[in-house]
Amino acid sequence: MNEPRTVQLRRWMSNCNMTYRWVGEQLGITGQGACSLLKKETVPVKRYDQLKELGIPAHLLPTPMDIPTGPHRKEPTFSGLVTAQ
Repeated sequence: MNEPRTVQLRRWMSNCNMTYRWVGEQLGITGQGACSLLKKETVPVKRYDQLKELGIPAHLLPTPMDIPTGPHRKEPTFSGLVTAQ
């Protein structure tokens, strides 16, 4: 049976004496932030690259993906538009 990626990651970190706090310090975030980042399904490409530079194997990291933040653009609606016939 395959273990979840997060369980494998935690075991690997434990074997390397690596803590979420240390990872967070290297990334300039808190240990809790690092834990949250590593447990997500996706991670920004910038963070993915930083985590790989720390030596964490790529297969244990979340999928790198830049997801736009903020509100979605809305299509303008014009009431009373006349359609050409």
